[in-house]
Amino acid sequence: MKIATILLTGLLLTQSVHSESVGGKDDALAVAITASNWSWENTDGGKRSVEDIQFYKGGFAQNPRFFTARWEITASRTVILRNTTRGNPQNGKLAYLVFDAALTHFVGFDFNGKTTVEGFRREALDPNRPAPKEIPELK
Repeated sequence: MKIATILLTGLLLTQSVHSESVGGKDDALAVAITASNWSWENTDGGKRSVEDIQFYKGGFAQNPRFFTARWEITASRTVILRNTTRGNPQNGKLAYLVFDAALTHFVGFDFNGKTTVEGFRREALDPNRPAPKEIPELK
């Protein structure tokens, strides 16, 4: 119930869309997510899995084993991911992530709209690193 309350509160706060920079300054959430590697944890049918997810400048995200996505900030602490994995039944579907105030933890719904996901900031990375060339929309 707590996760659902956090998600609904974050999603209903605003309907405006933010870009990566506001007034020439990088958005705090964009800086936080692109400067670190993140965990992507979910429980699917009782089985817990922990994967990596990386967010890149320019709105690209990747879980190296399962998906590529486009990310967009929709509120001060809310990100929507659109799955872009070709040939995947989740292609085109959305995942919703709501970050805590410290921008070190998120909760949300996976692309199927049923599975809850949780993530934590891991090691720091260079936010200006290029996205991997194997992301299809970069070819």
